[in-house]
Amino acid sequence: MKFSLSGAGPKGLSIIQRDQASLSPSYTREYALVVDHAQGSELWDVDGRRYIDFMAGVAVLNVGHRHPAVVQAVQEQVDKFWHICLSDFFYPQAVDLAEKLQSIAPMDDTLVYLANSGTEAVESAIKLAMYKTGRSKFLGFLGAFHGRTLGSLSFTASKAVQRESYKPGVYVHHLPYPNPYRPLFLPEDDQTPADTISHYLDEHIFHSLLEPEDIAGILIEPIQGEGGYIVPSPGFFAYLREICDQYGIMLMVDEIQSGAGRTGKWWAIEHENVEPDIVCFAKGRGQRHAHRRHHRPQGRYGVGSRLARQYVWRQSRRRRFGPGYLAGHRRGKLVGQGRTNRYRHHVCPERYAAAPRQHRRCARPWPDDRPRICARPTHQRTRC
Repeated sequence: MKFSLSGAGPKGLSIIQRDQASLSPSYTREYALVVDHAQGSELWDVDGRRYIDFMAGVAVLNVGHRHPAVVQAVQEQVDKFWHICLSDFFYPQAVDLAEKLQSIAPMDDTLVYLANSGTEAVESAIKLAMYKTGRSKFLGFLGAFHGRTLGSLSFTASKAVQRESYKPGVYVHHLPYPNPYRPLFLPEDDQTPADTISHYLDEHIFHSLLEPEDIAGILIEPIQGEGGYIVPSPGFFAYLREICDQYGIMLMVDEIQSGAGRTGKWWAIEHENVEPDIVCFAKGRGQRHAHRRHHRPQGRYGVGSRLARQYVWRQSRRRRFGPGYLAGHRRGKLVGQGRTNRYRHHVCPERYAAAPRQHRRCARPWPDDRPRICARPTHQRTRC
């Protein structure tokens, strides 16, 4: 156990001891908190102590705990039926949710695939890119986190321990992420980190290691999450879109953390003025994925998703991409609808867009007082 038990009350300590005797040690815990109930942005432990919840279920609860609109959607659905597999039959809630996702998709002409989690959305994106292109190799990025199932884990490259003892399920060559703050490759005076990595890919990887015609897809986070919350160097996504168009590669974006209006737009990729082929999403969107009707994926209440362009999907055959028996279960779809409606009614992206201005006003004095904080990005290696 890597955390202190000093924060646990007597009831909480008893449950933690039972937890250690009955549950897998693979669950990583951050703090000795045993939750009893929650409301809005607060939660209470089993010993009656009150907390502010900054975790939000790891970027899941965008509208807070037990929001009335979400609770109502779940209650209404439970009164009708709990589960029918979408792979077997039809029902209107799945169609309603898919249409809402299409209406906010970051590309035109899409189809939606509903699954059970973010990592399943990524897995289905991998399969779709392989099937569409007939290729089996991919490009990923250092610092990335895309999930822990075997295909997704092949792309994950944020902590070595996450991949320890596992053989990759997919061939992935990892590139440096275009980090303007701490670039892995130092650019020349007239270059940006995006220019340097683009040159490295063109002149070294494509020349010495991989034929671009062998690559099925490039999977990237529009803003890297676990890798350090990194906004990429300007122009890099335009470059990726160009080489994907040139060589018939699928541009796959993972919006599982960066989507759901958190950046002032529904999708972080929209800030780049680039349309992907596949978008994976989950978490705050109620778990789903989408793709242009021809290429994309996305993937919490037991729903993951992917969006893809229609032309990517149209050639796919039934049962090649079938989800598990839950198939984005019914309650999850209702939660997704409730969240989407809540976002729309309260112009959530616009509210997120206004927040950084307040944050900047509060944070402006920090670099003067704390030398390890840089006032602005730098292309030089510094003490920051």
